[in-house]
Amino acid sequence: GGCGMHERSYNPHMISVLMAADNDADAIRTVIRQLQEQTYPHWELIIVDNSSDPQIARMLDNLANQEPRLDVLCQSGISHFVALEIAQGRARGAYTLTTEPSYRFNPHVLQKLYTAATALGPIGSPKAADIVIAHMKTANAPMECKRAFGAKASALSQVFEESQLPYLTSMSGKLCSTRILTDIKHEPETDGECNFVGYCFEIAKNITYAPEAIFVDVPADSSKKEETITAAMDKLTQERQALMALAKHLGFANSKKVQKLISRYLISKLLKNMYPVFNEESQLSHEEKENYIVKILSNPVAHLIVTEATSPRLVAHALLGAILSTTTRARYAYVRRAVWYARFMRIPLA
Repeated sequence: GGCGMHERSYNPHMISVLMAADNDADAIRTVIRQLQEQTYPHWELIIVDNSSDPQIARMLDNLANQEPRLDVLCQSGISHFVALEIAQGRARGAYTLTTEPSYRFNPHVLQKLYTAATALGPIGSPKAADIVIAHMKTANAPMECKRAFGAKASALSQVFEESQLPYLTSMSGKLCSTRILTDIKHEPETDGECNFVGYCFEIAKNITYAPEAIFVDVPADSSKKEETITAAMDKLTQERQALMALAKHLGFANSKKVQKLISRYLISKLLKNMYPVFNEESQLSHEEKENYIVKILSNPVAHLIVTEATSPRLVAHALLGAILSTTTRARYAYVRRAVWYARFMRIPLA
């Protein structure tokens, strides 16, 4: 299938666009279409499919068969940033551009980035830019912030090696710095962390702006989110029934130990569904977070799992508090406590 079919050779004129599939099929199709409409032809799109959704895998496979510039890698169950790190390792271009399924851009973006990168000298010459900064808008806010987009992988790894930030050591330098450069507004005076970006830019000598390269972030609409919550809870209902049936079939229906294991698994699954709200990278507003939690807790399977749970006691107890609470705020606080306990007990959440 489309999982890594192409001849991998370096192309100095190529812009390697990197993306993690996450879970939004429509958004992925939109990004591919936007790239196909680009006036700049030398691009490749490397999508790491971390969705573990067979439909998305099939769709990407079909798209890769139609579009030779699309390179798909299947790696289910890995996080967003690890997916981008893998994509970065496959990039053939002199420049990489990290994008998200939610980003919208016009047909001239790649051309503008490339023109800015080579304004002072051709690719490969010491005068070509290391990092090109584009503009980023969010759909609901007219406020623009500059973000670094096109960047030579070598410039990024150099930035990382010289900065030696301890909390970044879990990933390879190339990606961490991509992540920092794309996620922090480039205004060194706004807060402490931004000084690091200023520092990056001092090291990566050639920085240019592409003022007309504008990306707009359009997050998925909330009706989609509700569908995904329902789907996730349906899946959990099926898993619960399957586990109960299996325990019974194997003669463990009354085994306390097996009940504990099943409990632990289902509680961890329930928390996993709520975890995106507590994830540091979450883009949701506080109100959206609270609504998200309430929707999951009001699902009957959540009640079943929590009331049946024999382990882990502390987490189950906090979740029961959340279900019995009458205010949204109290529910949210209880769930946050449950997540905190779970992290403390090293229960896998992400």
